[in-house]
Amino acid sequence: MHIFEGPESEEPSEDVGLVQQNALGLQSMQAFMVKGNDTVENRIAVIGIIIREREAQAGAVNAILSDFGHMIVGRMGLPYRERDLSVIALIVDGTTDDIGAMTGQLGRLQGVAVRSAFTL
Repeated sequence: MHIFEGPESEEPSEDVGLVQQNALGLQSMQAFMVKGNDTVENRIAVIGIIIREREAQAGAVNAILSDFGHMIVGRMGLPYRERDLSVIALIVDGTTDDIGAMTGQLGRLQGVAVRSAFTL
């Protein structure tokens, strides 16, 4: 698997990943990965995470999210005290393989439920 990156110049080329500066000053990169002769573009996904055992799993959940932090565009976490749950909503920009790897690791944690919706 190869990742094509743009040259280290001020202006990115149209045939390589684009680097853009958003309003918060964070950088977002669109990467193109090649498997054989197929080019795979990043996709946007919305991921919902429900944590039933917050105190036991918070460290493991945050470690996994940190490992995949390069593709997280936005994160919102809410304690739902009335139901003794924590809810995390993520917006991610990554390949389906990377997103699947992250959600798979999260879903294997006891007391953690994960669902995702992808762009077309």
